[in-house]
Amino acid sequence: MPLILIKFLTCHITLWFLVFENQARRLAYEYGRTEEEVKNFVNLTEQMYRECCRLQLFDFQEDHLELILNAAKVYSIGEYIELDSSNQHTFYLIANQSIAGLNHRDRVKLALLASYKNKDYFRRFSKPFSAWFTKEQLKTLRDFGALLKFVYAFNVSKRNVVKKLQLEMKDDCLWIYVYANDGAMAEKYRAEIQKKHIEKLFKKTVQIEFFEGKGYDIWSEN
Repeated sequence: MPLILIKFLTCHITLWFLVFENQARRLAYEYGRTEEEVKNFVNLTEQMYRECCRLQLFDFQEDHLELILNAAKVYSIGEYIELDSSNQHTFYLIANQSIAGLNHRDRVKLALLASYKNKDYFRRFSKPFSAWFTKEQLKTLRDFGALLKFVYAFNVSKRNVVKKLQLEMKDDCLWIYVYANDGAMAEKYRAEIQKKHIEKLFKKTVQIEFFEGKGYDIWSEN
């Protein structure tokens, strides 16, 4: 590929990324998200995806990581409108929002992840667009939605207390080690409820262990 074309594509991708970042930040702010909250959730989501790939639960792909992190930036923004129907509001807000650089198909992909609640709602939202995706593509989107749903449990208090996630496989049981500052009771409770999404996704028993203490901010930097 000619060098001038490579430079053009790199510049185009960088520009699109900056435009999306600004729009995602604006959407998150408009619908009640703080920048710190979004940053922490995106960070935990990336940790979770990379750890899953390290254990070969997913095959790492850069475009998959990009899609997941973009969805994390606007995940469940519909909560601001109505908590009980947040997934529906989230889907329609993103799918029908004009986002520079994203066509309708791309917006639907983003919306399916950002609005994920469970398999039933995923089928309902994706059904009108089934001709746009293969069964394998829909399964991948559903799997990533389940991952986001689970990770979202680690900031249910909106206090950004969870800083690092580590995964380990022991006798076909998936252990998730959670490093947090003091006061992660709400996150412990919600993670136990939401771990069913990961158990169904990977078809494994999941155990979660929290390590709490002051100073775990350093984990988010490593």
